[in-house]
Amino acid sequence: ELVIPGSDVSLDLISEPIKPGYSFRQYPDFSKKLGGLRDGELGIVMAPPGVGKSTWVAELGYDLIANTDEKVAWLFLEEDLKKAAQRLIALDNNVPLPKYRLDPGILPKEQIKSSYDKLINNDRTWFIDLGPQGRVDVNRLLHMLRYYHAQGVTRFIFDHISIVFSHDDRDNERKLIDNVLSEVAAFCAATGCTMIMVAHIRRFEQKINVKDEVNDAVWTYIDPSMARGSGSFEQLAFWIAALEPEVTENEEKGRARISIKKNREWGTTGPADILQMDMSTGRLNKWEAPEYDY
Repeated sequence: ELVIPGSDVSLDLISEPIKPGYSFRQYPDFSKKLGGLRDGELGIVMAPPGVGKSTWVAELGYDLIANTDEKVAWLFLEEDLKKAAQRLIALDNNVPLPKYRLDPGILPKEQIKSSYDKLINNDRTWFIDLGPQGRVDVNRLLHMLRYYHAQGVTRFIFDHISIVFSHDDRDNERKLIDNVLSEVAAFCAATGCTMIMVAHIRRFEQKINVKDEVNDAVWTYIDPSMARGSGSFEQLAFWIAALEPEVTENEEKGRARISIKKNREWGTTGPADILQMDMSTGRLNKWEAPEYDY
């Protein structure tokens, strides 16, 4: 029923605590500020190209698969099935993905088998294979999400929203993104599933750089309104996290900081962990400030 008198609301209902969010082990500041990854929420990760959105959400998905009993759908739409599965093996063994893909023999077979059984051959990890067409429309996407949920999947890592529609639909991009976000947010709310979705931002008209004296850095500021195509990201997402790249003198790839832009449950926003790529392992780790002896 839609109309409920207050006398029908039980004391037990308002005395029952909500389920705590899941804290990611590698990113404690992000987890604490966010309040953890919670059921039934659509979260958005955005950043400029090349900053590491896909790498970071892969780290989040790997954490969920390796350290929880949840079923996880690994929806990397720009990767074929082979590369998506190889990414998990590389993460589990701290080797760069391109290096492992070029020569899987860098890892002992028994080590690969151990990671395979833990992360892939486990009845908890699900993938997607779009075949040669490489794209999926919103109706097919929702059909797949409902199928995954029927199989017990509760966590979705989705990279990225723009591939849901074809290049022929660019003129209707805003409307299409609105539609996808609305449907996905409704799916999460109705099922209790959680989705972490990657979104691209528009090209910068003018960059805003923010000086950070504490960490001796300058960051490129990212605002949720920069999301490509639609203002629905700010309206429909429960949380939004931006990866803000470090401004370097020679334009080499530097660090990136996680900055929470929206947080509907807790309201806590602002900078969190600073990330740095370890080129020897391919892992996106939390950067720790060096300790000095005075």
